[in-house]
Amino acid sequence: MRIILIFTLALVLSGCGMQNAKQGRLTQSYFDASQTTLTAAQQAESSAVPMSPAMSAELSESAYIKKYLSLPAQKAMYGAFPLTCNYRYYNYRNSSQQGAMARALTGCQTKMDRYNDLTGTDCQCRIIAMGDALFYDASVYLGSVPYLPMIGQINSADGSALEIKGLVESQTIGASSSSFQLKGPDGQIMCNGQFDTRQKAKGDLTLSCFGGEVRGRGEFVHKEFDTELRVWNGTAVIQLSDGAEMLVVYGRDAL
Repeated sequence: MRIILIFTLALVLSGCGMQNAKQGRLTQSYFDASQTTLTAAQQAESSAVPMSPAMSAELSESAYIKKYLSLPAQKAMYGAFPLTCNYRYYNYRNSSQQGAMARALTGCQTKMDRYNDLTGTDCQCRIIAMGDALFYDASVYLGSVPYLPMIGQINSADGSALEIKGLVESQTIGASSSSFQLKGPDGQIMCNGQFDTRQKAKGDLTLSCFGGEVRGRGEFVHKEFDTELRVWNGTAVIQLSDGAEMLVVYGRDAL
């Protein structure tokens, strides 16, 4: 059975370019496409070793990385840093390796500059791959944005209203089920919760805020995926235990 499984994995990896993947190492991060960066990347590429089966198995889950590795030479990939920015952009089929680097950097940083303007962050792009050599651990090439802007309004039976605004944070926000925290502008945890996706565009959630004083269950519905912020836009309605209702907007409209 072990032999069959290994053979099957080898067939899958060979069909997506993974069989050529290598692991290299840079001694520092390079955030430009200069001659210095080119030289450092070429040295890391030339000393790269075949990728470990464990890392290959992790990266085989990413269609984007498999596509990159299947492409012809003169290619490079840049990725946003810190990792919470979570974005990658590659370029290939250039007349020179440095040309591929420059175009990949421009593609990555153009997107991040817009993202920085919208969110007030400082995401910068660094080279993370050249040719078939990847320079960092698998986590650099995988994952999703771990936070989501949110505004909630609690409408009480007596007509009063309370607004809650912050960032939903979760290390597994792209999963079908995940726990999360809602943090205010000062970073203080206001709420804890759990969401479960029933279908691609909707699901259930539970929420407990302010030490359990506000808690309830509800349903969320995704409207669309925002390609600039790389988060879902949508709404939710939560029925609270005291009979009040909480209306939620998340994504771009909550900024």
